[in-house]
Amino acid sequence: MGRGLLPMSTTLSALRVEKLYRLAFRLGLLIAVACFVAGLAHVAVTEHRLPGLEMDPLVRARNALAQGDKAAAAREYRGLAAVNSRDFDLLLQAAEGLVRAGDAPGGAELIGRAWAMNPGHPRVQTTLGWALYWTKKYDEAASRFESALRADPREVRAHAGLAEVRLEQRRYAEAEASLLRALELDPTIASAHNSLGVAYVLTGRPQRAVEEFGIAARLTPTPDILTNLERARGEAAR
Repeated sequence: MGRGLLPMSTTLSALRVEKLYRLAFRLGLLIAVACFVAGLAHVAVTEHRLPGLEMDPLVRARNALAQGDKAAAAREYRGLAAVNSRDFDLLLQAAEGLVRAGDAPGGAELIGRAWAMNPGHPRVQTTLGWALYWTKKYDEAASRFESALRADPREVRAHAGLAEVRLEQRRYAEAEASLLRALELDPTIASAHNSLGVAYVLTGRPQRAVEEFGIAARLTPTPDILTNLERARGEAAR
C-alpha cells in the first residue's frame, strides 16, 4: 500500500462518521425549529397573538402599571394601539390597559374600534366587562361578562371577571363557583387562585385559603399575594 494512503476500511469509517455528523446536524436543526414553533404556538394560545416587535411596549405598559406609573402606562398603551390599529387582540389589551391607567374614554374608544371589527365578539364583551369593573360599575360589568359566557362558555376571563364582581358584591358562593370554573379551564391563572383564597378567607376557611394563596405565590410571587399568604397562615394557625 502506498505511503500516506489509508486502508479502505478507514476511508469507509470516515465516510460513516461524516454521514453521522450530517445527520446529527440536521436533527439538531429540526429540534431547534420545533422548539421555535412551539414557542410561537404557546404565545399565540396564551396571549392571542404572535410574538413580535409590539411586545416591548406591551411589557413596558404592564410594568409601568404594576409600578403605579399610570401616565407612562397610558402612553405606552396609546402608542401600542396606534401602531397596531388593525390588530383585534392588541386593541383589546390596550383598551383595558388604558382604563386601568385612568383613561376610561381612551379605553372605550378602542373597545368601540374592536367592536366594529368583530361586533358582539365574546372577547369584546369580556374586555368591556373588565373596563366597567375597573370603573366600579359592577352590575353593568356582570351583564357584559354574562353575555360573553352565553356566547362562549369557555371564555375564561369572563368567568374570572364575573367572580371579581361577585366578590365586590359579597356574593361569595357565586364568586367561588365562577373562580373554580375559570381555574378548571386554566389552572395557571395566579390572580384567580388569589381571589379564590380571598373568597375562602371571607367565608371562614383559612386553611383552604392558604392552599390557594400558596399556588398563586408559586405561579406569580407578587407582594400582594405573598402578604395574603402570610395573613392566611396566621388565621389558620389560630
